[in-house]
Amino acid sequence: MLLEASLFTGIQKEVICDIKVALGQTDDVLELSELLSRIYGDVSEKRSWLSEFSVSLDRTIHHMDDWDYCKGFHSVDAIVINQGFGEARVIWREGDEWSLSDRYTGHLVIAKQLSKWPSLEMPEDVREILYLLGKESWSFSLLLPYLSQKIPTDLDEIVSWDDDYLITGTTLENISLVSRDEWEEIKKRERWYENL
Repeated sequence: MLLEASLFTGIQKEVICDIKVALGQTDDVLELSELLSRIYGDVSEKRSWLSEFSVSLDRTIHHMDDWDYCKGFHSVDAIVINQGFGEARVIWREGDEWSLSDRYTGHLVIAKQLSKWPSLEMPEDVREILYLLGKESWSFSLLLPYLSQKIPTDLDEIVSWDDDYLITGTTLENISLVSRDEWEEIKKRERWYENL
């Protein structure tokens, strides 16, 4: 499948809208946690290359300085959202509003921040796809999207490509990045018998 920028802006708009509605729908940490699990689960399910998001509960005090935590003002529990080996996003109640990592408030502002995951942004090239695979934000699949309409001449073991490079391999452990010229040389050597 050719990866288009509109696919990623569509994903982000969908996440922003759904999270904004969820934030306005409840003041309860557990209920919001369940809503966020469904939202991120739907996003991962619709895009085969995305690794699943993890949505869990933890104590709010574990995610802020002890001196900053005010019992009765901050919720006891916080929602921790993570994907792969990336940075966690933490949301809790602070008085009568939601707070994201004690830095962002307001439904739209939080929703926009919660849509800014590297895995939900359009990769510029296959090197970024390799990075996302390494961080386990994307799952290895033979159905990885490709970034160019310039189809390689031989697709054996190619899982993604852009205008200049190809990702080859059959598992996460044996993938590699090769230039299109290198790939042509490899294929020529593998088909030496055709020239007999």
